[in-house]
Amino acid sequence: MILDNELISNRPKELLDIEYYTKLPIVPTEFNYKTLPAYLNMDLLSFIGIMPKTIDLVNNTQFEFYTQPSEKEIKYYRDRNTRFQVVHVVANIHSFKHTSAERVSAYPYSISLIAGPKRGKPDECSIELLANADIEKITQQRQVYTDFSPFKPVQAGLFAYTGLVVGNNIEHYTDTIGFVLETFFLPTDIDLDDVPMSGPQNIDPLINEKYRKYRIKRYFKPFEDIKPRKIWGCDSPIELF
Repeated sequence: MILDNELISNRPKELLDIEYYTKLPIVPTEFNYKTLPAYLNMDLLSFIGIMPKTIDLVNNTQFEFYTQPSEKEIKYYRDRNTRFQVVHVVANIHSFKHTSAERVSAYPYSISLIAGPKRGKPDECSIELLANADIEKITQQRQVYTDFSPFKPVQAGLFAYTGLVVGNNIEHYTDTIGFVLETFFLPTDIDLDDVPMSGPQNIDPLINEKYRKYRIKRYFKPFEDIKPRKIWGCDSPIELF
């Protein structure tokens, strides 16, 4: 029997014939970034450590940043009493295809952001916690949401290491699993107008500016709840199927 939490209703039965639709591959799997728009691809790969870096932060600390915050960054956030939300970049996969006998490529149908929860609300932490944590190790952990629909609030399931749902004898619809691609820590007191972000070249400057503001607001506006904030992909299960 396949576990079905009905996150997606009226799932076509023909999908059961698709390889890896009810059980994840046990061979190494890599996320297919090439299927994403170029600028989204570039943005996703920058979501690591404390993000975003504001102009004020640069002017008052340094010009180069690493995953682990420097002493200057720590002092900057400590003086401001900044609180941080942990934000996960989550991908839903519509299919897995072999690139070789021993490797599989995962193709996404949605990319979402979601704040780490605590008692049903976005969890927050201080710079002291981040200063003493191994952020590099945290961001390299492969984790999943076992029940994740980009179309609905997260209401059930587990947030667990990938190994918990790979290679076991439990069958589940793999399009309901949310794979964490990146994790970053979002300062909740930033001025969104103070966030630098490059945009497409050779287009109308007004359109470019509107697009920049849209991306910044979509990526870095602090979360008020734990609903997925979809940043790319299908708008409904009907469109997916």
